[in-house]
Amino acid sequence: MDAWERELLSLVTFFVPPHAAMNQINDGLVFIASDGSVLNRTSASFGVTIYNATTQTNILQAKGPAPGSRPSSFQAEAYGALAALRAVWRLSQYTTIVPSSTICHWIDNSALVRRLQRELKRVYQDPHATLQPDWDVVQCIVSTVRSLGTTSSYSVKWIKSHQDEHQPIRELSFAARLNCEADKLAGEFQSSFYRHRPIVPMIAGTGAQLFIGGETVNGNYKQAIRNALSLPPYYAYLEQRFGWTPEDRQAVDWESFCRVIRSFWTPQATVVKHIHGIAPTGKYANRYDKHQPASCPACQHESECNNHLLSCSAPSRQQWRVKFKRRVYGLQQGKTQTDPLLWQILDAGLCRVHRGDPSPIDAGHFPTDYRRLIQHQNRIGWIQLFRGRWAQQWGMLHEKRGLGKDPTSIYKTGVDWTSAVGRVFMTSWLDLWNLRNTERHTRDETNRDSNLRTILRLQLTEIYSYRNSVRPVDRDLYQYATAEDHLHQGQSLEALQDWCSDTYPAVLASVSLAARLGVQNNTGIAGYMLRNENT
Repeated sequence: MDAWERELLSLVTFFVPPHAAMNQINDGLVFIASDGSVLNRTSASFGVTIYNATTQTNILQAKGPAPGSRPSSFQAEAYGALAALRAVWRLSQYTTIVPSSTICHWIDNSALVRRLQRELKRVYQDPHATLQPDWDVVQCIVSTVRSLGTTSSYSVKWIKSHQDEHQPIRELSFAARLNCEADKLAGEFQSSFYRHRPIVPMIAGTGAQLFIGGETVNGNYKQAIRNALSLPPYYAYLEQRFGWTPEDRQAVDWESFCRVIRSFWTPQATVVKHIHGIAPTGKYANRYDKHQPASCPACQHESECNNHLLSCSAPSRQQWRVKFKRRVYGLQQGKTQTDPLLWQILDAGLCRVHRGDPSPIDAGHFPTDYRRLIQHQNRIGWIQLFRGRWAQQWGMLHEKRGLGKDPTSIYKTGVDWTSAVGRVFMTSWLDLWNLRNTERHTRDETNRDSNLRTILRLQLTEIYSYRNSVRPVDRDLYQYATAEDHLHQGQSLEALQDWCSDTYPAVLASVSLAARLGVQNNTGIAGYMLRNENT
């Protein structure tokens, strides 16, 4: 038996001796139920139970690990199915009894059921199928089913999961009870052997594996290769931009971050700038165009940076904060089942963001289980919550408290919960950004014209200041004696704005060329001729 199979079948419990077990498998209808468990996309396990529905006899149970760098529910369920079938096949090999039973395999992952049904019908192997996620496990399942021989009948069917959450287990069907038992076995293994297993052993029938960064890649190979090439420099940028260490960056829940960002493709440019802390507030607008005001449009603070946007003390921003807190408080009621202590920590972090206080939260004021979360988010930054970057501990603590198991909660995993709250934060920030833009580019026509006239006066003043520095031949660009004369000559503000946009780059180019030619402050030929005529 290879190492991968020894690990797979290391925790098998027989309720009857091997020969009796094989006879039970060959006696009437046999039910197999397998289920998987994944915690925090870090640790995965499976549980298996095999039951003779005809004689109502428990034959065997098994539980074990489902390795993977970022294990999924599909992967955990697939390992459970493989363990069940390998147990039957090994039992047949040991007892030399050929399977001749009718086996019905119940699985609560519909994607795995559909894929197995499709692969079992396939006559010829498709080379492209080897690139599908978790192909190594699926092909071994199909190979094992076929190795059982033509004397046995095998079918795989879907069953609804966690039915015991809605009605007493004694009222459930045999298949549903077995599914609940398999789920319990997977949970027991997680409780005893929770750990990350990033290296996947090479299963029989697998000819090659892809390793990146010391971890096995089991699907989405093109994307994994692209990420391996592009993510390191991007991560280095983030570490430099926000003052993170590699450990701080690794503490971010990047899966929930991706889920949050994918929900906001419409204002994509705005969101991309926001998550990198470079939304075009007054500070950045003034940096690239000194005619644009750097001050806050709501409180007139001298420098409107991205952080100030959330800590501005103007009445309109205070009203936004009240509305935002109501929205977040609403998440506690019903669907999300927030841990009260998680909310208390979240509230403390939000208070610091809204006050513009960069000081960390003292983790010593909270229970031990929550201190790591606080320490990680302190280093990541509490303002990063509005940018979708939550510490992994938020989801872990949500799952650890078993809140996802509440049948009234629609967020079964920590990532689901973190993503849901993160979307509310991002939506609220976009509301704030729209409010800010309304204040900067006010809808009131009179104030809008006044603001635009102020900007045009600054632009015209700068353009006319270069009048004696451009080449003599380019001085015809200046139509009036002064910037004020140009501003009050009767053109619309839009026409003046167009003239400034067209003329400004031409003036700067002429100034540069005049400096190289040494003709700045010179008078053109026409000017000399006019002077001679006057004398």
